Formats: sequence, C-alpha cells, structure tokens
Amino acid sequence: MKYGWKYYFEPTPKNVSKWFLAIKGSLATVATSAFFSNHEKEAFYILLATGFLNELGLMFSENKMDGTL
Repeated sequence: MKYGWKYYFEPTPKNVSKWFLAIKGSLATVATSAFFSNHEKEAFYILLATGFLNELGLMFSENKMDGTL
C-alpha cells in the first residue's frame, strides 16, 4: 500500500466519493445552522444543492466495469 498526498488527491472513484461526502456533510451542517437561525428559505436551497451534489457525486464516482462511458 502506498501513502502520500499525491494518492489522497488523485481523482479516483473512491476519492471523488470521499470529497463529495465531505462537501455534503459541511452543507448539511450549514443548512441546519441556517434553519435554527430562522432562515428556512436559505436552508431549503442549501439542502436542495446538497441533493444535487449527491447525484453529481454518484455520477462521477461510478466505477464502470465494461470500459464504456
């Protein structure tokens, strides 16, 4: 097994999945904070963006086995 910063930032399907998971967690925290600060509209739009990023992350992190795009 190899270790290093290069392998952490390399855009493999597993790493892309980790990146989107970290972004989604941060956005969920911000949306919760906005909701409890009586900014329901902003919280809704942040959660909507989180759902969009979830689908986008799934699209980029799929590992195709047959070699097609």
